[in-house]
Amino acid sequence: MADLEDQVAKICVRVVGAGNERCLMARKRSRDSAKHDHLEFLGGHLDEGDTPLAAIRRELEEEEATGALAAALPSDFAPLADARAGGAHHYLFYLEIDSDLANSLEADAEESLGFRLVDANDLQNRELDDQLTSRTRAILDVFGDTLF
Repeated sequence: MADLEDQVAKICVRVVGAGNERCLMARKRSRDSAKHDHLEFLGGHLDEGDTPLAAIRRELEEEEATGALAAALPSDFAPLADARAGGAHHYLFYLEIDSDLANSLEADAEESLGFRLVDANDLQNRELDDQLTSRTRAILDVFGDTLF
């Protein structure tokens, strides 16, 4: 198993309905210009004693201000896959939500610059690679076939 600081839980939130499938992405807040305002999946590092589920729940509670996204996670939620990507061991979760829930979500301003709904086909076809953090591109390299 990877060192704790190298373990990351991320979630692909797919928004279904309204005619097309979109993914909820966070606009990263960073002092590093190569990452600032780039898109990434929600989530973050596992803390000591965390399970991947505890980490993704905590991260969603931190990143989404209403608490509705964390509340939408099933109690038996489990990672879709896990593998090394972008220099860390990732536990990747997948959740589908409807557009009504997606429209009610609010990003915590201290955590990110906001959320953006992106067309799932654009992610799958790699049309947004220049707008993604390098770690998110690595996640798509490793997990893309699992997500789409």
